[in-house]
Amino acid sequence: PPSAAALNDLAEVALHFCRIRHTEIAKCGLDFWYSVLAQHLGAVAEEDDPFDDEPLAGQRAKQQEIWLARREAEEAEAQRKVQKEDAEEKFGEAEANLDEQTSILTTSLK
Repeated sequence: PPSAAALNDLAEVALHFCRIRHTEIAKCGLDFWYSVLAQHLGAVAEEDDPFDDEPLAGQRAKQQEIWLARREAEEAEAQRKVQKEDAEEKFGEAEANLDEQTSILTTSLK
C-alpha cells in the first residue's frame, strides 16, 4: 500500500534522530516525527506528551502556591514561637517580681 511506503520513509528519517547522542536534539527530533506520524495516521487532537520534562503551566502555578503557603505557615509558626517565648519570659519576670514584692511585704510585716 502507498501509506506503508510513506511510513517506511518517515521511520528511516526518524531513525536518524534516534542515533543522535545529544539528548535535547534527539528529543526534539523524536517529538517532531511522533507528531508527523500521528497526523499522518489520523490523530485529530494533540495529546499531552507523557515524557515532557516541563510540567503544565497550571501545575507549576499550583506547585508555587503550595510552596508559598508552606513558607508562610513556617514563618507564622516561627513568629508564634517567638511570641510565646517573649510571653513566657515576661511571665517569668512578673512572677519573680511578685515573689520579691511578697518577700518584702512579709519581712516588713514581721
